[in-house]
Order: sequence, then C-alpha cells, then structure tokens
Amino acid sequence: MKSKLQAAIFAVILSVVISAAQGDVVDRDWTFDTEGNFKGWSPSAQFGSNGVAAGYWWGESSAIGSYILGPAGMGLNALPNHYISIKMRLRNSSATNAYYGSQSCSIRWLTNTCTEWDDAEGITFTAYGNGAWHEFNLPVGYLLWWAGTITQLRFEPCADAVGRRVEIAWIRIVRDTTPPEFTIKTSLGYNDNERTPDTTPTLVVRKYFDNTSDVVKAEFYKRPHGTGEWTLAGTDSDPSNGFAYTYATLSAGAYDLAVRVYDRAGNAFTCGDGADHWVNNLIIDPSAPIAIRVRSSKILSPFNKLVTGMNIDSWQWCGFYDSATNSIPPQIEARAKEIKMGVLRYPFGCHADTFYWKRTIGPLSSRSTWYINDCGGGWLGPIPFQTVFGVDECCRWCEKMGIEPQFVVRFRWPGCTPCPVYDDPVDPYTQALQDAADWVEYCNSPNDGSNPNGGIDWAAVRAANGHPAPYNVKYWEIGNEPWANDPYGSPPSAEIYCLAAIAYANAMKAVDPTIIVSAGAAISPKALTTTWDETVYPLLAAHVGAFHPHPTAPKSNDTNLERLYWEVMSTSKHLEDCLDLRRRLIRQWSDGRYGDVKLLMSEWEIRTTDTTYPRDVLCTAGLATADYLRVYAENYDVLGSSEYSIFYPGLSDEIVKNSAGDVSTAYYPFYMVANRCFDEVVETHVDGSPRFDYVNSGAGKCPSQTDLPLITAFATKAADDRVLSLTVINKDKTNSRTAMIDFSEFVPAGVSLEVDIWELNAASISANTPIITQRSASYPANFIYDLPAHSVTSFIVRPTAQDKARISEAKEAANSTRVRLSGKIVTAVFEKNVFYVEEADRSAGIMIVSDKPVQLEVGSIVTITGTLGISPDGERRILADSVIDS
Repeated sequence: MKSKLQAAIFAVILSVVISAAQGDVVDRDWTFDTEGNFKGWSPSAQFGSNGVAAGYWWGESSAIGSYILGPAGMGLNALPNHYISIKMRLRNSSATNAYYGSQSCSIRWLTNTCTEWDDAEGITFTAYGNGAWHEFNLPVGYLLWWAGTITQLRFEPCADAVGRRVEIAWIRIVRDTTPPEFTIKTSLGYNDNERTPDTTPTLVVRKYFDNTSDVVKAEFYKRPHGTGEWTLAGTDSDPSNGFAYTYATLSAGAYDLAVRVYDRAGNAFTCGDGADHWVNNLIIDPSAPIAIRVRSSKILSPFNKLVTGMNIDSWQWCGFYDSATNSIPPQIEARAKEIKMGVLRYPFGCHADTFYWKRTIGPLSSRSTWYINDCGGGWLGPIPFQTVFGVDECCRWCEKMGIEPQFVVRFRWPGCTPCPVYDDPVDPYTQALQDAADWVEYCNSPNDGSNPNGGIDWAAVRAANGHPAPYNVKYWEIGNEPWANDPYGSPPSAEIYCLAAIAYANAMKAVDPTIIVSAGAAISPKALTTTWDETVYPLLAAHVGAFHPHPTAPKSNDTNLERLYWEVMSTSKHLEDCLDLRRRLIRQWSDGRYGDVKLLMSEWEIRTTDTTYPRDVLCTAGLATADYLRVYAENYDVLGSSEYSIFYPGLSDEIVKNSAGDVSTAYYPFYMVANRCFDEVVETHVDGSPRFDYVNSGAGKCPSQTDLPLITAFATKAADDRVLSLTVINKDKTNSRTAMIDFSEFVPAGVSLEVDIWELNAASISANTPIITQRSASYPANFIYDLPAHSVTSFIVRPTAQDKARISEAKEAANSTRVRLSGKIVTAVFEKNVFYVEEADRSAGIMIVSDKPVQLEVGSIVTITGTLGISPDGERRILADSVIDS
C-alpha cells in the first residue's frame, strides 16, 4: 500500500472542464437537486455553515482541514475507464463577487484493501475561485490505487483555506466510453482520391479534444487502398508541438492513411471511422504536378471582414488630425479606405497604460497635456502636440469611415504602484476601474438620464460635446500586454491580473451588457503556450467575451538572411498550432460558450531584421503577412478580429510609410483581402506542393518546423455564388512553380472562366519595392498557371458572360447565368447602384443592380455585364459586376 506521500507524488493535476459525453455510463450519481437532501454525504465540522438548496450543496470553510464525506459501503467495482465528475463553483464566503485565484482540491477513496483515511489514495486537481460553474472530469481508472472495490469517497475542495465558499451541483462516478474528437490535416492539404508527388506525407492531428481526460497518444496507420489490413506506421505521444507523423517513403501507388487518437482511458475510434479521421485513396505519383482544387460547394465559414483591423499611435495622430473637417491627410485616409480598415485599435499598445480618456474630451482649450510612457517604465513626457485626437475624434472618424473602434482601458490592480502625474497616489486601482466603467458609459449609454454608472452622467457629457447618440463601441480590452513588461500595466502575476480583470469585466458590462470585454493573453513565438495562459484561460474564460494575444513574429535576431527567410515562412504553421491550443483552452474553460468567446489578435506584424531594410517593408514580410491572413480566414470559429501594428505612423513597421501615402509591402496583402475576398470561405486543397524544413540554429526565435508546404492557398466566394476568389502564396524563394488550378465545381461543365489576376512580387526576397502585375484572361475551368517565385497571386473568377443582343433574349436565360448587354439606354436611376435599361425601341427593359455605385443619367448608353436573378419583389434583374458608360 502506498503512503500518502507516495499518493501525492503520483497524483495528477488535471484541468479537464467540459460536460461529460452523453454516451458515458454513470455508475454512481449524487446530484444535490432536492432541498435539504445531502444524498448521504456529510460535511466535516470545518464547514461551519452548510446545506443543500437551490440545486446544490454549499459549505463555507471556517477552519483548515474541511472535507465532505460520501456514503459508506458504496461497493463499486473499480474499472480502468472510470472518472469522477464534479460540478462546482468556488469563491470567498465574504461576498458573491469575492473571488480568488487557484485552489488545490483533492478527492480520496477507500477500498476493500485500503480501509483507513490515513493511508487513502487520491487525486489532486486545480480549481479556481472565480465564482463560475465548472465541471471537472477526473480520470482515476488508470491509477494503480483505483482498484478492487471502492467503498467510500472523501472530497476536499478547500482543505488548506479558511473563508472559502464551495457549491457542488453533483459528484458522479462515470465510465468513459467516448473516444476523443479530432480532425486530421495533411501537410499538403490533400483530400480523398487525390494524387500527390509527396512520397513521405505527413498527417497532423487538429482540433483534438476529449470530454473527460487528456489526449495522450496518436497512432498513424496505412494500408494499400481498399484492402482490409491496417498497418501501424508510427506513434506520437508528445503533444508539446501537436500530434503529427511523417510516413517513411511510400512507393508509387494508392494508399489509405488513418489516425487513431487515444484518451487516457484508452478510447479511440476504429481506423477508417469518420470522414475527418482518414485519407481514402491517396495516390502517390512522383511525377504528379501541383494541383490547387477549390471546393466551392463546401463552405467552411463566413469570411471575417474584421481581419483588416489596424493599430494607430494615437498621440502621434494629434499632430495631423484635422478636428474641423474630421479627417487626416487625404493620401493617408485614402489608404485606410483602400484596405477597408475593419477595426481601429485605440489608443495603442503600452501607451494605454498611461491613457486618461477623460482628459481627451471636451473643448480643445480645456484639454490637459497628454503624457506618454516609453513602453519600458520611463516617461517620454508631454506629447509635442495639442490633444486633438481624443475619444470623440476617434469615434467620429471611425463613424465616417465605417470602422469598428476597439478601445484599450488603463489597467491597474489592488496595491499597485501609482503612475506619476495622473494616477491617484493612494488608490490607482479604484480610479482606473471607475474610469473604465465611465468610459463605457460615455461611449455607449443613451442620453436619457439613465446614468447606469452613477455619479456624473457621462452620456449627457457626450451629448454636450456634440454627439447625443451613443457611439456603441463593441470591443474593449483590459490592459495592453499585462503578461509582458508594460509600465504600470503589468502585475506581478497572472492571478492578480485575472482577479482585477473580473472586476473590470463586471463593472464595464454592468453599464452595457452587449459589449465584448477582452482579457490579455500571450502567444509566444517560441512555444505553444505560456505559464500566463495556463492561468488566464481557466480563470477568465467564463467571465470575458474574448482574449487578446499579440502574435508578433518572429522578431528574430538571425542575421543570416537565408535562415531568416525560412524562419519567417514557418511562422504561419506555428500560429496555426497556437490557435489550435487556444481553441481547446476556450472550449475547456468557457462553460459552454465555445464559439462565442473569441481571440482578438490585437497586435501583430511580421518583423524581419535586415542590415539594409528594417522589419516588414521587405518582400519576405509581405508573403508572411498574406499567409497570416490566410490562417485568420480559416479559423473563423475562434478568431474575432485582427489588428496589424501599425497603420501610420510607426517604427518602420507601418502600412503607410509617410505623409505622401507611400506604402510598405505589407499593405498589399491587406488590399487583396479587403477587395478580393468575398462572403464565405470555401474548402481549398493544395496537392503536391514541394516542402521545406526550418531548423532553428539558435539565432532564431521560432521553433523548428518540418514538412511545411511551399504553396499555400485559400478561397472565398460570394454568398450568391456569382464570383469566387483564390489567393495563392508561393514561398519558394528561387523557383516559380507550375500548378493545375481547378475551379470545376464553380461552373457548369463546358463553361469557361473570366479571370482577373493580381500578383504581388518583388525583385528579391529582400527588396522593399513591390512589383504589382494585373491582367485579365479567359481560361477553362481547369488550367495551368505559373506561380512566380516568392509571390502572392490573387485570382477572381466569374463564368464567361454570354453576349445577348436583346434584353428579351437575356431574360430567357436561366437564373445565375452571366450575360452581357451592350448599347442599352438608361431610362430611370433610383439609387447610386440601381437603375433600369431598355432597348432603343422600348420593347423590353430590365432592372440593373450594380456591385458598386455608378454615376449615370437618364439617356446614358451602357454596356452591362452581370448575373441574372430575381429581386425580392419577384422582378427579373441583373446583378452587374461591370457597368460601362459609353
């Protein structure tokens, strides 16, 4: 029999929080759903107050050593797939909102051979005193001391603490019979029945998750296509960089490849179960070409138009913003329109730690000097401009431009050191907390006297400042980078941040429950997770609507440009891995809100060091930026928005480089995404791409990665199926690559395509002058295309228009047919994009709805190209993608 010390050594600290799988078998169930019924459980004397009411048992610890003892004589045969499920919530007993950080909990048991509590074995896990219900599913069947006959349980939710309140909805012993969830992704994105020259394919396990325990192992199998015998090819038991396997060289032929993923209880799907668990009929052909296949009928998600968000250095905007015209210099403002800036993050970065919004509103003459910090703990002193780009100016400019503002509130915590000049010298935390709630009221409350936060009626102040209607700011971040070394905004620990952040979220949402409050979460270029994240997600996922990591990459110090290039090209894979892990963390800890809790990637850029050109003006960074945007587009389920750092002006990493409106290479991927992507992301497969490895020699920042594709791609289409886009990134720094591009699902058999092509390139990977090539061409549904070395190529495809001589002839065509009408007369103009055309003899007419505003007059002679359809009123119309006024 093991001693208690041995039990402690072998105890597993688990953090599995999710509802048990519906198919699992409950062997014992103590659900405290009847008032006064303890279901045979008895609390120790150290729970001075306790009871059963409101659907749960509750107890408040009054002394060290508290526990609750289960009924004796349970007589349960221990099974290797057993787990204990406990649904509970914790807080301090002093108040309903008195939260605390981590809490070590233990559950112990007696058996027919271990009959004394002094020798009882058990399991320890970590819970959090954040007042939120969590279901803890604790695998015990694999433990050596879960054996024989289990006779009694003893639960110690807070034995080491006094003044804790514990609420337990149920304690259950359950048999785990449900395999883990997962999907697989091949390194090259190939699908069933596809042909590849890759003789050593790699399978990557994605989105893996188990309801009960950790995923502990993935097995990779193969067989000749269609035969019955699977052969184990390899195993991966190390989740530190995701589960993956590269097959040994496969000879030419057809294969089936499959994955089995195991939880701790040994549950796994049978090979070949589930379409997402295996690849059927993969044809290995060393002579096969690269093929890019767009599955336009398979919609993956909406396209997130908030990926074009930007940071601005708001204090510098005070130097050129014109408050009289609510504008910035026209060359710069035009660039914001061109990239369709989705989000503007204000006031930017570490400067938010010393931003006092109340000093930026009201008449300009009344505004205090704006002091800023140097992002390292010191002061840069007062800004050299009058504070003209304050909160109202930011909101009004965003209103004019159609941009979503995203505000970063100043973060402080109890007992923090006050910042000089403007912090309350006694209690800067309460001051900052009040400021955050007041800021929400100023921006979002109606001017009706409701004054939800009490004190000054900030909505009335906003109205007096010239904007009676609310601004309805949706996104609010609690601090900038609290995990880093932000001056005055980085607390000593993640737990301190979390407890203060809960207070911030509650105070701000009490003013406006519709806002999305975001907590600071890190993403490291070096590793999948951080100790900060391992605390922040469990404590905050039930309280906030988002987390805001900053995946700036790679910030490498490698001066070898060859290695640096491949390091930068590898970062998008690391980003995907990081998103996959955070997807699991959100699912584990958000109490059923997975899909609602998002990631706001609120600071990111591709920083590439070069002795000649700094950071992301290089072609290298342009390619990586495009690939990051691909990753964001493909992870809609977890991504809320992304904000590039920075728009203008910046530290040599800006989108707009100067007041003349000149742009960096990174501008062009944003332009492409803003103007050449449509409503829905559709499935895209890149088959047969060459691969590369990145090996960190020690000078780089990113982890080594292997078997990465040189060609990546993503596609979108319009919701009405009229148009489709494909973006392809060729990371090969030396060679162009020939690919077969397949749009056959998009058009009927025999219909050709009109293709608008846009290429981003440069003379070399270190060039800072982009080369943009644009052209149009007609292609069949499948065509061969040469992708230039180190390039991004964007295709917009439409079915070739059928020329129709007369309107009546066009109306005879089926809906969704693309037609062209020439020489028709405009007879009525209604809105900027709605008008009617008729024949010269007035024998027939049709409504035209243009994709974009047009300047037409009655009597204009026009050529229309577009897709036939029916209006909501049942009228035949053409949705025009081209209107030419002749």
